[in-house]
Amino acid sequence: MTSENVSSGKITVLVAHPDLRAYQDLDGYYIDQGKIEIVGRASSSHDALRKVIDQQPDLALIDGDLSQLDAFHTAQQINLEDVYTGVIIVSESKDPAALRRAIRAGVLEYLIKPVQIEVIAESIQDIMQHRPGRKIGRQVTDAPSPHGSETIALVSARSGVGKSTTAINVGVALHQDIGKSVAIVDFHFGAVALMLNLKPEQGIANLIPVIDEVDMELLRDYGSTHESGIDIYVGSPQPQFIQFPVFETRFVSRILEILKANYDYVLADFPLMMGSQLNILAEVDLVLVITMAWDLITLRETQALLRALANEVCGKEKLKLIINRSAAKGIITEEDLMRILDYPVWAYVPNDGRVVVQSVNMGSPIVLSQPANPVAQSFRALARKLADVPEEEIPQAKKKFSLFG
Repeated sequence: MTSENVSSGKITVLVAHPDLRAYQDLDGYYIDQGKIEIVGRASSSHDALRKVIDQQPDLALIDGDLSQLDAFHTAQQINLEDVYTGVIIVSESKDPAALRRAIRAGVLEYLIKPVQIEVIAESIQDIMQHRPGRKIGRQVTDAPSPHGSETIALVSARSGVGKSTTAINVGVALHQDIGKSVAIVDFHFGAVALMLNLKPEQGIANLIPVIDEVDMELLRDYGSTHESGIDIYVGSPQPQFIQFPVFETRFVSRILEILKANYDYVLADFPLMMGSQLNILAEVDLVLVITMAWDLITLRETQALLRALANEVCGKEKLKLIINRSAAKGIITEEDLMRILDYPVWAYVPNDGRVVVQSVNMGSPIVLSQPANPVAQSFRALARKLADVPEEEIPQAKKKFSLFG
């Protein structure tokens, strides 16, 4: 959208359709950003391109089903010109190949007929809301990763051990304390987004059919920026316990590759995995294994996970063990813990369940809502440790742990 159009509250649209009366009801339609105004019509690719260059509307709405108007070629030509006109294609085709062509052509929205004017208007509103000032991540690139950029996986042998809480708070600390750009990708149903009071409309699972065509320009449409400055990508915006897609290694690898090229740190929050699913972790630079020293079953399962990862997937050098919700008094000593797990502890996070629950309910990371709390301080220390930044005050390792909290 040009600055002139923004100030006037007008969204200009060129309609490319052989029928000069098509989409008449869209003209004068009001959305949040102002009134939609059809400023031109074109009945051929050549005519559409010429008018886009001359008039430079905010958007071009192109009908995609008529042989005399190649919508995909027209969209591609528009995106090659030095104009800031976005393209929407309306088509009857549900073929994934058509969607792939639209992605390659740089189309912002692909709508399938029959489509109501209200739906088109909603799409225009969404595009104009995000496109002009949208800055998800750093400058879009597929270039080699910046110096020092890392992909860090967070895994656990059991759910409910604080994996997502760790990802969120460490991510915020990396960004705000150390000045690093951070993306968190939740390869599950979006617990990270829920804990931050974010409401993404779509998840990256939608990109599975077109993963070969995905780049950062497309991927950023599936991201949300938290007020802390970190970017969040979720597998699905809503819990799906039935028919939730299992992300294959090729998909995960491509998503992480794109994000790593655009952020300093990519924190990947993985769901529980077993067997060959663990091979996905061979794609990352570091694996944080999160557990709690609350019961022997959890510790034994964590021991099995550590052995599987060390022997079959990524080797010990990539693994870092973090004990969450550790307590100063208890019946399990640090020596007992290391004997059971047969692995050194890399970091501890103290136990304060009340603060954690309050943080989740507020939708605010602990490092922001209660920065002086020992839990927040331990997350900040962990962020400094990951970034290899000199530590100011890292809490001393706890010598004993409570079996029951």
